[in-house]
Amino acid sequence: MLTRNAPLLLVGAGAGCVVLAALLLNWLGPSGGDWIISTDRDFANYWIASRLILSGDVLDLFRGHEVYFAQMQAVFGPDAPWRSWSYPPSYLLLMWPLGLMPYSLSLAVFLVVTLIVYLHAVSVVAGRVEANVALFLVPFICANIIYAQNGFLIGALMLYGLGLRDSRPWLAGLAIGLLTIKPQLGLLLPLLLLYERRWIVILSASMTAAALVLISSLVFGIEAWTGYITETIPYQAFVMRELGGSFLQLLLSLYGALRLEGVDAAVALPIHIGFAIVVLAAYGLSLFLAPDKDARSLCLVIASLLITPYSLSYDLGALSALAALWAWRLRRPTSSMGPQQLLFYLIAMLPLLQWSLAANLGLSVTPILLSIGLGLLLFEFRTRQSASPST
Repeated sequence: MLTRNAPLLLVGAGAGCVVLAALLLNWLGPSGGDWIISTDRDFANYWIASRLILSGDVLDLFRGHEVYFAQMQAVFGPDAPWRSWSYPPSYLLLMWPLGLMPYSLSLAVFLVVTLIVYLHAVSVVAGRVEANVALFLVPFICANIIYAQNGFLIGALMLYGLGLRDSRPWLAGLAIGLLTIKPQLGLLLPLLLLYERRWIVILSASMTAAALVLISSLVFGIEAWTGYITETIPYQAFVMRELGGSFLQLLLSLYGALRLEGVDAAVALPIHIGFAIVVLAAYGLSLFLAPDKDARSLCLVIASLLITPYSLSYDLGALSALAALWAWRLRRPTSSMGPQQLLFYLIAMLPLLQWSLAANLGLSVTPILLSIGLGLLLFEFRTRQSASPST
């Protein structure tokens, strides 16, 4: 399908060339490509995890942060930047080959391959992508490359799950089951699938998730899961409460916005929970008001990001694609751009806007724009429903 989407090919080719050029510069010069090919990137977590699998020390990922970080310092040196492990053992089933390659090559391969998968997932959802829609994916693509994160993979899984639920429900369920490697982003998917009576998707997703737990337990030991529950999750809760600096600039939630403004975590979290309850109610309403599955998909992704306190700029892959496509759907016959279309193009650009405004002004705009976007969608759906003749 990508052959029908030349704009996506051009955007992807450009991003791939940037990664490969950085790799070449990294090999030819002392630091020419270090802005991407650097151990000061989140990809270092995935590579170290793979190395620990291959060396037989995989349980060190789940024995506490001090044990894990000591392994990272043993490879990258005592001055290695702080990193923590936050993923369940099932994620390791996807990451284990990375350690078979040198760090810089592994990072480049990971980014390029997952970018290709992401662009294909966009084409599955969109069918045909116009040039201006493809261009609005560039902020997310750049953000994910800069942080060397798994955003391409996570965004692709969400888009496959939503885009294939009609035509290929077994594959949609497989993608949703795999999305449990980052479970906070799929909290609302069960509600959508139940409302739409997607029984095959539910069955496939449940079987996939169960298989991931079973296989990872057999491969890495049940100790990996007990360590994840007793060590990894509590430490991530500590990170959410205590970590500041650039971490807060990347957080997308109301909780993150409040923390960025200096509100204590003990106060920010209850406020966020109250807000999340309101968003959940709004999302439930959207299921009944949305005119089609594309509208329900967009509402789901927006509401999911508003409800979870822990999502970051590189988790915006599915939202960037769906928001840009919705803005294109709102285009006018004239060349002028309406305010709602402009809003959703801004939402598509959130990977750039969130970081730049948070870093320079100390302002998190994501919960503001997403709340306005969800509210406008509900108003539009209700207005359209009221205007339609009763049957």
